[in-house]
Amino acid sequence: DREILSFVKIRTSRNIIIFLLLHPDSSFKEILGQFHFTKGALSFHLKKLLHANIITKMKREKETIYRIKDENAISQVLITYQSGIIDETVSGFIDVWTKIL
Repeated sequence: DREILSFVKIRTSRNIIIFLLLHPDSSFKEILGQFHFTKGALSFHLKKLLHANIITKMKREKETIYRIKDENAISQVLITYQSGIIDETVSGFIDVWTKIL
């Protein structure tokens, strides 16, 4: 939980994580289109999340697809520590996630 929490506390990583929870199997291009990052900045954050085993990647045709490795563990950290990391993105995620469970 500590390593996950360290990424969830960082707004950029948190936003990518929440996007991938709500949009599994998203391509680099799809993630880039959602945020105002440069390609280099997004690549940097994705590599850090990959190295921490928070996300996985696979090839789909010519695209690289990303997804959360353990959706339940990540969502549990977001829900458990929401008061310490609360923002509109987390609130919106929790509303959506609890409705689909």
